[in-house]
Amino acid sequence: MAKHERGMWDTFKRNLGPGVHAVRIESWAGRGVPDTNLCYKSRDVWMELKVASRTGLVDMRAEQVGWLIKRSQAEGACGVLAQWKDLWVWIPGHLFRLLDFKTVGKYQQFSLVDAGVKWPEVKTKHTAKEMIHWLGLS
Repeated sequence: MAKHERGMWDTFKRNLGPGVHAVRIESWAGRGVPDTNLCYKSRDVWMELKVASRTGLVDMRAEQVGWLIKRSQAEGACGVLAQWKDLWVWIPGHLFRLLDFKTVGKYQQFSLVDAGVKWPEVKTKHTAKEMIHWLGLS
């Protein structure tokens, strides 16, 4: 896990509250599988944590994009939680079919700034109940 994602994970987990089972998934799970799984009252959500560049660009491997699209087509709850400066946004998996990706080296890259989408903003100070609702776990 990258150092900047570690700080993001620590902040996120600290704000979840009791009753949510949150697990970081290591690379052994397979290419494309998101790095975080959450469960609350029998509801699951898979999410990839991403820290955007200074200019708001998010890098993803093609396998990650493909996994999110396939899971969302199966009506599974999934997405990307991206941090850019002080802004946190939730990008549901079903939107990945609509994003304009550029191939940059081995990554598929999209912009949080120029995507033409109004992202749902996430505050890291949500109450546990708000966070659970926001992630679709309620």
